[in-house]
Amino acid sequence: MARSAGSYIEMRQRRYNFFPQSFQWQGRTFHVQQVERSWSKMSGWFSRRRPRRLCFRVRTLALPSVGSPSCLPGRLDIYQDLVANTWHVDRILA
Repeated sequence: MARSAGSYIEMRQRRYNFFPQSFQWQGRTFHVQQVERSWSKMSGWFSRRRPRRLCFRVRTLALPSVGSPSCLPGRLDIYQDLVANTWHVDRILA
């Protein structure tokens, strides 16, 4: 089961200046334990196709927030919008 999220995230660190390593979302810091998959989404016509988004399916571990003793594991699809240079959560995977 997957939910659509579509909200902004703040990328904190990237591995090899490409793969997400840690990010902040909804007041929590998430550390990427594994990048399960990566792909790009294109835009434009045949002759001028350029990647618009870099997409990543990641397995994460969230640091506990204030008042919450447990960590939250999760699988998320996140992407970097290359035009706006912003990061977003695309889907939350169950």
